[in-house]
Amino acid sequence: MSREVSQAQSQILKTPSDLLQVFEKGARPASEFLIGIEFERFVIDAQKGTSLPFRSSGPCIEKLLAAFREKTNWDPVFDHDALISLTHGGSAITLEPGGQLEISAAAHAQLQDSLDEIKRIVVIFDEIGRELPCFYARTAVPPVTTLENAQWVPKSRYKAMRQFHQKDEAFLEMMTVTSSIQINYDYFSEGDCKSKIIASSFLSPILAALFANSFFENGKVNGFCTRRMQIWDRLDPNRSGVPPFFIDGTFTFEKYRDYMMDIPMYFISRDGKYIDVGHLTFREYMNTKPFGDVLEQDWLLHLTTTFPEVRLKNHLEFRSIDSNTLDLVMSSAAIIKGIMYHPQSLDQILQMCKDVTASDIKKATKDVSVQGMQASFAGRKVKDYVAEIFQIAKSGLVNDEQRFLSYVRPYVDEGLSPAEVKLKNLSLADDMVWKQF
Repeated sequence: MSREVSQAQSQILKTPSDLLQVFEKGARPASEFLIGIEFERFVIDAQKGTSLPFRSSGPCIEKLLAAFREKTNWDPVFDHDALISLTHGGSAITLEPGGQLEISAAAHAQLQDSLDEIKRIVVIFDEIGRELPCFYARTAVPPVTTLENAQWVPKSRYKAMRQFHQKDEAFLEMMTVTSSIQINYDYFSEGDCKSKIIASSFLSPILAALFANSFFENGKVNGFCTRRMQIWDRLDPNRSGVPPFFIDGTFTFEKYRDYMMDIPMYFISRDGKYIDVGHLTFREYMNTKPFGDVLEQDWLLHLTTTFPEVRLKNHLEFRSIDSNTLDLVMSSAAIIKGIMYHPQSLDQILQMCKDVTASDIKKATKDVSVQGMQASFAGRKVKDYVAEIFQIAKSGLVNDEQRFLSYVRPYVDEGLSPAEVKLKNLSLADDMVWKQF
């Protein structure tokens, strides 16, 4: 999920052409490219194994955020009387609907700078965790908490989204019982953006398999390598997945705008309050103007409320990777950087996927969710793709950043995801098996 809309963008948008400005202004010289890392973690009660509630007399998310604020003096963000976020410069700590803690580091040119910042944040949270007590799950689904007993964070935004999808089990699961890693990256032109969207769409099931890490929930093995991807695969296809124009070579900013304009809106924001727009598509909202002028902030907010595997705003977001340990977070960022910011590496990926279709990706996503790296994709084993892609990414990194790939190298060499490795070593005899995660 994206962080809160914290700064009003009051520019009036009069025509569909005005909507393209966000994408056009996002283009920047390659010399200014940055990498942004966002990752989510479930906060687990150290005594019960359940996800922490937002507010409680015992350990809870609100106390966790308050303690972090006290130790760092970061700026608080409130929704009514609930502390829901902390910000500091370009960094933020936010909450997903089921209480998942999202750490959003500022964008950096160097991976080491990203790691240094994230480590400073994680060290503080680890210290607070020992005090509460709680710990942070290293898997992408909570080990005990289920949709039925998930406790929603009291954010107005999530209340509106929950109401919109109240009968959609997959959406409610996505919101409350999944956590992910998101890597944000730049483009220098519309053509470069197109190339990166094609490559990212192709990579989505492959990297989902490599980092698969959601195999245990409700106190037992769930039969998946990445249950998170199985949940996401069941979402409304008009709002998620990989649309055909992402992979077939016909992507343009205008096509992406039109795709986004025809998706129903959740809400707009005025004076810090969310206003239901009655399921209008953005196109209908722009034509009818039910709340007066259409503002840039309305479009920016709408762009954050769809869930394709790669998402365009004024940068690109890769969204297919299960939450993992911090070292694997850094490996995932290194793979994206090594491919997307190195022209020869990007060209190699584009050659590799020139005959792949959206249907191929859809089938591979379904297969990967169960089989991990043993799945097939467009006639090849995923683990074979992984081995080749690893070398392509490595060649795209300068020598001192290649070290970040060392964390994922054992999984590449074995042809096994973290889920597959952990399943081999799992001790189900332990009464508190969830503590292994």
